Amino acid sequence: MFSDSRGRWLCREWPPATPAVPKAAFFSIPTTYDGGSDPKRLRLLSPSAIHVIHLNDYPADPPRQTITDANRILPGDGIAPLTEVFRNLRDSGFNGHLSLELFNRDYWKRSPVKVAREGVEKMRAVVRKAFA
Repeated sequence: MFSDSRGRWLCREWPPATPAVPKAAFFSIPTTYDGGSDPKRLRLLSPSAIHVIHLNDYPADPPRQTITDANRILPGDGIAPLTEVFRNLRDSGFNGHLSLELFNRDYWKRSPVKVAREGVEKMRAVVRKAFA
């Protein structure tokens, strides 16, 4: 793992799961997207490698090269390959937690309780679709 030019941690080439590979504390779907990683590589991780998934989505615009945390949107509202991501996580044996992350200031203008409820509903829908 290494950080990108913006100082965020991401993983472009994921090593196979071995005792020598340190465990990851979390995995962020948008950070992996803007870093250019292939979701299929999730299957290479050991089941205990990821403890938390920072779950959100990203729009088609702006493009990957210029997208920022402020562009993140609710799961299922964007173009992230969430079904593929969750199927790959399932295949790797993932048994961790999901964390809704919303840095988009448009959500901050709304009731936090309503945004949290909508976010949980959308997270559940994404997972259900992947496991259907």
